[in-house]
Amino acid sequence: IDHLVCDQTITGCSRCGPMTPDMCCDIHHPLTFPLFDTLVPQPPKLPNHSRLPNYSMGPKEYELCEALEDWREEKMAEKYGRSHLIDISPSIIMSDLILDRLVNCAHHKKIKTIEDFRKETHWLATDKYEPKVLAIIHRIIPVKVVSVALTNTPLQCRPLSTVANPPRGGNVALPSTVSAVKKMNRCSACQQEGHN
Repeated sequence: IDHLVCDQTITGCSRCGPMTPDMCCDIHHPLTFPLFDTLVPQPPKLPNHSRLPNYSMGPKEYELCEALEDWREEKMAEKYGRSHLIDISPSIIMSDLILDRLVNCAHHKKIKTIEDFRKETHWLATDKYEPKVLAIIHRIIPVKVVSVALTNTPLQCRPLSTVANPPRGGNVALPSTVSAVKKMNRCSACQQEGHN
C-alpha cells in the first residue's frame, strides 16, 4: 500500500511498488523439468449399459438370484477356501451390485450374448466366469437367440414361371407397372397444394 502514497493512480508508483518476478524462484524455471512430464493414457470408454425400468421380482428372478449367490459362494470356497467365504464374503468373486444387475438384465432379456454380458455388467472377471454365469442365466430365464445364419442369408430369387399354383390356362398374369402418384399436401389455411 506504500506505493500508492506517492502516486494515487491504480498501479501506484513504479519505483516504490512491488515488482512481479518472471519466475517464482531459481529452481522453478519452466524449462527445467520437461523430462518429468508424463502423459497418462486415458482408458477406453466403456459402452453405456441399458437403462432398465423398475419392476417387481417374480419367482424366476428370485430363483436366478439364489442360483447366482450359490454359484459365487461355491467359486469363493473353491478359490479361497471356506474360511474366507465366512470371514470375507463371496463379494470378492462377484459383487452384490453385479449380481443385482445380472438379475435385472435377465428379467428384461438384455443379456443374450457374451457382448451383451460385457456391455451390461462391466465386470472385471467376465473373461474368467462369463460362460458359466451366462449358462445359469439362460437356464433359469431362457432368451430367444436369433441365429445369425438366418438373418444374413439372402433371399433366393425365383423366376415367375415357377409359381406354385399357375392358373388352368397356363397364363400367368403379371402385375401392372402403374406408377404411384404421391398425394400432395393441402394447406389448411389457403387450401392450396404443396405446403401445409
